[in-house]
Amino acid sequence: MVSVASVHEGSRYYREIQTQTASPAKLVWLMLDGAARFTAQAQKAVEAGDLEGAHRNIVRVQDIVDELDCALDMRAGEVARALEKVYAFARSRLVEANLRKDPQLLGVLRGMFEELRTAWEQAMRAAPARTV
Repeated sequence: MVSVASVHEGSRYYREIQTQTASPAKLVWLMLDGAARFTAQAQKAVEAGDLEGAHRNIVRVQDIVDELDCALDMRAGEVARALEKVYAFARSRLVEANLRKDPQLLGVLRGMFEELRTAWEQAMRAAPARTV
């Protein structure tokens, strides 16, 4: 019988390999996916009264947003400047959500990260077509 711990270990190992072999564009997608996932987990934790779990997940999202912001290539022009503003907005709302433990605000942020992830995925699909 397979234990829950071995399943989690296998999943962690798969994610580790995935991030080590991913393209820069795929890494951004993975970070946006993680931001959406951890925001959803924080929202559920708040709703369940698990304030420590909510805090832990919000901090994970803040770390991801910081990485996304640091990875911006400002030579990309207007898109990079717009993303910089989005990340600043997300950062300030995450602090607010963490202080207030506000599940509705976390829901708004989750939706924002899901939309960014979808847009990024569409851009990744379109990019190869433009280079051919």
